[in-house]
Amino acid sequence: MVQTMIRLQNHGRKNHPYWWTVVQPKNKCIKGRVIEKVGLWIPRRTHTLDRAVVFNKYKLRYWLSVGAVPTDKVQHLLTKIDFLPKKPLPFGNAQKLERKPRTYNMEYFHNHRWSFDVKENQRAYYYGKIKELEALMNRHIDLEKSAINE
Repeated sequence: MVQTMIRLQNHGRKNHPYWWTVVQPKNKCIKGRVIEKVGLWIPRRTHTLDRAVVFNKYKLRYWLSVGAVPTDKVQHLLTKIDFLPKKPLPFGNAQKLERKPRTYNMEYFHNHRWSFDVKENQRAYYYGKIKELEALMNRHIDLEKSAINE
């Protein structure tokens, strides 16, 4: 016996897509013959229709009870309408692993961020930035001293 799948079958035309949610054997072509249509998904608003996710819950519940497996996108749509729980993350998922912090060489920033052609321009730029920071720190220290003396 072939496993049945709950899939999205693409319909519509250019810039006006919609998908039928269909029950189909796993080995059938997605455009082929279907066992039953159980829903409709309209992702874009048109002049006559709003965005919509429509399912026949009774048919859907029946097909899930007899072992039909929804595809990932159908599973996502069913979780959006609170019909199924969210699919668990696979074991050993890379998102759960801790990543070691990246370390950058300062040459990376010199070459990519400002792309200085001449070293003299680079030195002048940094010299100006250092002077701005020193002036800012001196102003901050002066304000703290004046606040303490008052």
